[in-house]
Amino acid sequence: MYNKQKHVDLHFNRGMHYLKRNEIKLAIACFTKAIEVNPDLAKAYQYRGNAYLGKGELEKAIADYTQMLVLKPKNPEYYYIRGEVYLHASKWEEARRDLNSALLQGFDISVQFHSTHESIAAFEEKIGVHLPGDIADLLNSNPKTFEIDKDARIALAMKYYENEELSSGSAARLAGISRGVFIMLMGDYGLSPFGTVEDLKAELENVYKADHL
Repeated sequence: MYNKQKHVDLHFNRGMHYLKRNEIKLAIACFTKAIEVNPDLAKAYQYRGNAYLGKGELEKAIADYTQMLVLKPKNPEYYYIRGEVYLHASKWEEARRDLNSALLQGFDISVQFHSTHESIAAFEEKIGVHLPGDIADLLNSNPKTFEIDKDARIALAMKYYENEELSSGSAARLAGISRGVFIMLMGDYGLSPFGTVEDLKAELENVYKADHL
């Protein structure tokens, strides 16, 4: 009798085996098979992304990490993971967004970064590029003392919503505001979750009712 979970586990575990042996192509093939059977397996995208990163295929790694985040948007470590590959690709704006998000959710990006790369100088030597000063500062930030102003936090959440990586509810939590307020502010950022003004009014009424039950 066919057992879907066993099938997925078989391919995923083989992928992990090959990845540990640095047999990257075989690892990617196994993770891909696991994803074909279960497209909602976030960890398969994570480790296939790791494999692509090992091959230097940064865009493919970013695509996998993005799907990983879509599936598991409440895991702050995942924002750090994609933020780091953005650093490899010298995509500074995207890196700032993900690193800020990880910090806002209490993830210690400084400990993670320095345990992997020893120092910023060592990482810069590895990728052959100097990091912008503000990003270097972020990588030394303590999540317990990290702060970002309210407007910047809302703008950050709006960007994730615009990219369809977070639902309005998850984005509102990241912004530190209620979902109703988040929806009301969307127009200020050129966004709307609905096609018509009538739809927006109806949704706001539903949110208001839910907030006052």
